[in-house]
Amino acid sequence: MPVGATSEAPPVSRGFSCFLEDVLEIRQALFQRGTGRAAGAVHIMIASWAHVNAAAVLIADHDFDSTAQAVPGLLHEYIPSP
Repeated sequence: MPVGATSEAPPVSRGFSCFLEDVLEIRQALFQRGTGRAAGAVHIMIASWAHVNAAAVLIADHDFDSTAQAVPGLLHEYIPSP
């Protein structure tokens, strides 16, 4: 082991733990609405990242609609394909 290195794992940043908590909350909100299987893991991770960072999700299909309805304050915009 290099000098000064420790075997302890680095601490998880607050941003990442907040992201993970939000992923679980979004999944739970979807299941409570009866649309738990409407969104895949990637949609939920994108929604969580956007929600935690106050970013907007730009989408080119309507697959994200049920996720956006379950997350109050999630900014999203549908942009049709050319």
